[in-house]
Amino acid sequence: MKLEIIDMIDDGRCVAKYEGKTVFVDGGSVGEIIEAKKIKEKKNLIFATKTKTIQQSPHKQEPLCQHYYECDGCSMQDITYEKELEIKKNSVLNKLQRIAKLDVKDVDILTNAEYYYRNKVDLKVESGKLGYYNRKTHNLTPISTCKIASTAINQMINWLENQDLNGVSEIKIRSNYNDEIQISMDYISDEMLENLKSVESIVEIYAKNKNFDLVYRKKQFVDKIGDLSFIISPKSFFQVNKYNTSLLYDTAKEMMNASASDRILDLYCGIGTTTMYIGNGNNTIGVEVVKDAVKDANENKKLNNLENIQFIEEKSENVVGKLTKEHFDIILVDPPRKGMDEKVVEAIIKSTAKKLVYISCDPATLARDLKALTENGFAVRDVKLVDMFAKTTHVETVALLSKLNTEHHLDIEIGEDELSEIDFSKDATYGEIKKYVLDKYGLKVSSLYIAQIKRKHGLIERENYNFSKKENQRVPNCPEEKEKAIEDALEHFGMI
Repeated sequence: MKLEIIDMIDDGRCVAKYEGKTVFVDGGSVGEIIEAKKIKEKKNLIFATKTKTIQQSPHKQEPLCQHYYECDGCSMQDITYEKELEIKKNSVLNKLQRIAKLDVKDVDILTNAEYYYRNKVDLKVESGKLGYYNRKTHNLTPISTCKIASTAINQMINWLENQDLNGVSEIKIRSNYNDEIQISMDYISDEMLENLKSVESIVEIYAKNKNFDLVYRKKQFVDKIGDLSFIISPKSFFQVNKYNTSLLYDTAKEMMNASASDRILDLYCGIGTTTMYIGNGNNTIGVEVVKDAVKDANENKKLNNLENIQFIEEKSENVVGKLTKEHFDIILVDPPRKGMDEKVVEAIIKSTAKKLVYISCDPATLARDLKALTENGFAVRDVKLVDMFAKTTHVETVALLSKLNTEHHLDIEIGEDELSEIDFSKDATYGEIKKYVLDKYGLKVSSLYIAQIKRKHGLIERENYNFSKKENQRVPNCPEEKEKAIEDALEHFGMI
């Protein structure tokens, strides 16, 4: 097949059109004309892999990393950074418009760093070789350097290459603002431990074979955001971009525009970075489920002399209902990739908060949550992107919402002509979705598969709908080709 690559999706695959069908292509870059081999084909969808370049993309550049075409850790090193940012911006806009139904025409995307920004890497070891797993082949790609990792981490990788790594399968390395190293390994021999202690930059060592305990500390591992310091343990979340983290949080802080008297609730707070930096030490409560993170958060509170803050160790969805019965002026959320739990969304809607600041690492789940919020009394006031993951398809989004004044209303007269233009349609039935998929793709899909995909996009089913009543019942996941077909149907019926 001869294809012109027109876009890239979030998992790194390229997109093309062929005889009216959408083609998902492994390999290639946007703007390129290629030859591709079909791997799988459905009625309106083709999966393919690139076999030959016919014409180079006008956005093409030589990747800086020598491992780029083997490693698969990055997906955008071979196109210009300008085009990469454009793709990311368009991807977010598409989801905000299509899923959240927001009339957003453009957004700013902010960045300070293209390479050597990452302060944490997770490495695999096989037969004494250190590297990353290739997502497509599941084979290890040995590496000597990582062009998105910090200089301090690369120096550590170079040192490890010359060590005996037998018995080791996983190594996690963090670096901080001062180029100090925290290293965690699933196995450390006594000899390796002594060798690691000799490395000047290493300040903490953890070992899984020793109950993941701290086995060496020269000094406590601390990183900084602005003027604030944060103790970080191996299991705790900390933003991975050493240059853009303050840019991200400054953007959120500016949007929040909190006054000294505002009471703030910070959900999914981690080690307290957002609570302390964005909340600015106001009367703030942070909620986090990871025990080690809450321990770090309380230490960080003391470290930064911010006593007017409380941290609660619990799932946000388990406590948010109770907490939002109290008065909060602002709610701040920075959830994991799956977005907010529906209980959290419901509690925010019922809360007294007039502002919500949402930091998201996944624009699809962000759009899903924004749709629910804007349908229940909130309005999106601002959206900005911060490129925390250069050379990959991922991007961080910050959204500001405010609660509408529902105590006031306007009386509007609608004429007969205007009335005819209003869409009063309701969600499609399961039968209608099944028929659409069968007619267009020739695929039969079950109600269970439809329910799974609806839930993925935030179209929440009533409790226990289509769930087995048997204990420990294994539920099959929807196959990829049926998932795409169901998503097309949901989009066709205006449900996403």
